Amino acid sequence: MKKLVLLLLVFASCDKPCEVLATKTDVNTIMRKESVTEFEYNVSLSRDMTIEGDVFFKNGLNLNGFTLTVNGSVKVKGYLNGGGTIKYCGTVKARQIQNNPTLIEECPTLSTDNYPINQPKEILISCDVETPYMIEENGNTYLVELK
Repeated sequence: MKKLVLLLLVFASCDKPCEVLATKTDVNTIMRKESVTEFEYNVSLSRDMTIEGDVFFKNGLNLNGFTLTVNGSVKVKGYLNGGGTIKYCGTVKARQIQNNPTLIEECPTLSTDNYPINQPKEILISCDVETPYMIEENGNTYLVELK
């Protein structure tokens, strides 16, 4: 009987390790989506400008013929005065628009391993690992969470 129990223990220890489905998301993407830059007063561009994340102009925005590049959405509570260009990745909303600004939607579509860079990647992790946790790979920081 002892040999049978010992034999069962040996076979039980040969099982595959426990794995669960998780997601791995680039931390820079998470931070960019949650980042909002706010301007209290009217803004009038005097040069081309780039803003990371969403932007909210609580009054008006005058492009003055320049280009505003936003890696997110643009919201203007007052007038959006054109004569310039807004390059964005998200949406553009304004209460009123003057002088027909040029709107160009620019969202990156690069991909590796058949998934978009800015999208979470599904991975398998050990059942014993506590989530969420951060990892570094190839100079990038990722958040790993159970799916």
